[in-house]
Amino acid sequence: MTESHIDWKRISELKQTVDQAVKGEILSHWTNMDKAEMMPDIIRRFLPEGIDFRLLRYPSEEEIPAEHRLALKIMSPEGENPLHVIGTMDAKNDPEYRLLYEKFGWRTAIYMLVNIFHEPIPDPEVGNVRRLGVQVPGVIFSPHPDAITEDNLIDLVTIVDLGLTAMLLRIGVTFFASRSMHLWQSIPGALLLVSPDNIYEANDEARRWFHLDISPGQPVSISTILPDCLCRWIADTIGSDGIYSSEQGNATFWLNDTLRTNASLRPYRPWEKIKISRMMATGYRGIENDQINTRLHLLLLRDVTREWEADILEQEVRLARRMQIGLQPEVMPQTPVFDIVATCQPAHNIGGDLYDAVTLEDGCIAMVIGDATGHGVDSALLAAVVSGAFRSSVAIDPDPNAVLRSIDGVLRRTQQHGFVTLIYMLLEADGSAMQYGLAGHYPPIIFHHHDPLPESTTPESLPLGVSLPSHYHFETVSLSAGDIIAAFSDGFLECRNAVGETFQQVIPGIIRKYADGDADGMLRTLLKEINEFSHNPVQQDDFTAIIIRIKNPVCDPSWKKSAQRLSCEGAGLSSATRKERSDESAS
Repeated sequence: MTESHIDWKRISELKQTVDQAVKGEILSHWTNMDKAEMMPDIIRRFLPEGIDFRLLRYPSEEEIPAEHRLALKIMSPEGENPLHVIGTMDAKNDPEYRLLYEKFGWRTAIYMLVNIFHEPIPDPEVGNVRRLGVQVPGVIFSPHPDAITEDNLIDLVTIVDLGLTAMLLRIGVTFFASRSMHLWQSIPGALLLVSPDNIYEANDEARRWFHLDISPGQPVSISTILPDCLCRWIADTIGSDGIYSSEQGNATFWLNDTLRTNASLRPYRPWEKIKISRMMATGYRGIENDQINTRLHLLLLRDVTREWEADILEQEVRLARRMQIGLQPEVMPQTPVFDIVATCQPAHNIGGDLYDAVTLEDGCIAMVIGDATGHGVDSALLAAVVSGAFRSSVAIDPDPNAVLRSIDGVLRRTQQHGFVTLIYMLLEADGSAMQYGLAGHYPPIIFHHHDPLPESTTPESLPLGVSLPSHYHFETVSLSAGDIIAAFSDGFLECRNAVGETFQQVIPGIIRKYADGDADGMLRTLLKEINEFSHNPVQQDDFTAIIIRIKNPVCDPSWKKSAQRLSCEGAGLSSATRKERSDESAS
């Protein structure tokens, strides 16, 4: 072939393709080869046809497969007179190596210790230089018997040693850069390679955080990238010798108004166990080889804004829970006439459920049950305002209209954020009747002679604290011995099961079934039933309830008529009016 027939452009393109293939093969296969998962094709190409090679590296003796265990034991430095080469020329007929034939089909298998070393460039100024090297067992194998002889075995060992040493030389020279390359992309968070003064490398996350554009090996001043507080901490922590504890290397900073980060500083020390010659460049301007271990450090910044916010929220939840429990009376009023119990079983996220009860001077009992909007401290504070307003208002005038208007006025004047739905109940001291007022809440369920009073739609009313004209609903019901009054928060009534039914639908049946028991037993049963009803391991809302059982009214039961409902929209009943209507009922 004459020169005129050679396509030099095509040959040049083929050469570039081969160059890239060899480069990629050496770098990308090194990690897998070191783990004995594969051998680079570049070595396999130099082995004779029908012969292959594999490295054998295992983390522990227990993980060595049975078929390799005998040979590796003979070559172990701990064994008696260890051999560097051992094997068989026909595993099919050799009992000690028959597993190789049965598992892999190998007939010839020669095990050997491969010694791979990289000697650094000599430097008379650097003493006690350690070689970068590894000694690892490997096996040359073939599906043919007697495929290897004493003569060609030396050639095969030479091919393997030279191939792996050439790779290790490549890896040794680029060890620093290749380690960084893998490290940057494998660790989540913003990772930077820093000294007390400069940034040398950054992973993609750090580039995104700080809008970095770092040229290879070109340092950038940390003061132009990082906040002053973080720069001072880096300089103080690294100091002059680069020695600090794990505790000293951790801190938390606000990088800006919205990003809170946990900063972890650790020495890089790529040459901690390998001393290199000054003639081998580090690849970083301004850093000498003897400075690497003390000057270069890894800075990992992890976004903990959400974790910090979650921690703050958890503190708020604990505070709100204490506030919510503190608002509840330790003991509900107990008299010869009434058996009263109440509970608030809070959800994981604190809501604004509340209940309270006060015994008035004339023996009447005033109670509220309500639900403030929101969760956490805000709703707990809103509930606290309502509870305080309730206690102060009933001491002045316990009339339902007066109490609801008073609480509503407090919420409006103090400009509380949110609103509250509420039931206010006023029990006559003798158990003859109860007045109640609704402000955007479900009405109480009233059982008369074990049967609930006829159901009706929830009366219209507005919550307390809304920016609309006040609109409440009032009723009065007559009571007799054995009657039961049950008031609940919306979390209790609106709890749903898997098929979409609400717990409100099953409450009457539960109360009717346990109507002859005491109020405490009934409440415990309701709580047990609602937990089984929901089938949800996470309670979605507070379960709050008040159960009132009329034990023994003082007045003669003959005066009582059937349940009487008096709807008084926007107007309450004064004490005189309540007495007047009681007299009317008695007559």
